Amino acid sequence: MIRRIRDKWNEGVIFRLRVQDLFETICDRFAKHGLEVATPANPDKEFLIGDVPALSVNYTTGAAGVAEGVGLDNANTIVLPLAPRLMAALGPADAIGTISDAQVDGLNALQVRVAREYVYYRPQSALANFIAAARPPTGSTS
Repeated sequence: MIRRIRDKWNEGVIFRLRVQDLFETICDRFAKHGLEVATPANPDKEFLIGDVPALSVNYTTGAAGVAEGVGLDNANTIVLPLAPRLMAALGPADAIGTISDAQVDGLNALQVRVAREYVYYRPQSALANFIAAARPPTGSTS
């Protein structure tokens, strides 16, 4: 019996079934959510894209990302910047609109805070100063 299980593992069957199960679980978990697509209201604002761009966010606690203990089960939303002036998020209903400067800055601060190593922005962007101000001090554990 163990040999049969090991053979299925080596063939990738068990991995494929697990991926399919996770996909179905996530689809069920977020089936009642809508897709929100937003751009900054201010034409001078842009989104950062971190090396962990899809953020699970719990607005109740202010935490974001798996490193801060926010997985899919306890997230209020999943936020994903797609381009400098375009982001998508799970929300209560489908929506397309703009978001305020404070909301853009808040999302960018989350990207900086939870990035493992890098955040990305256009070379012509004015975000370098924002990143320097939002980045935890060197040697910080937060």
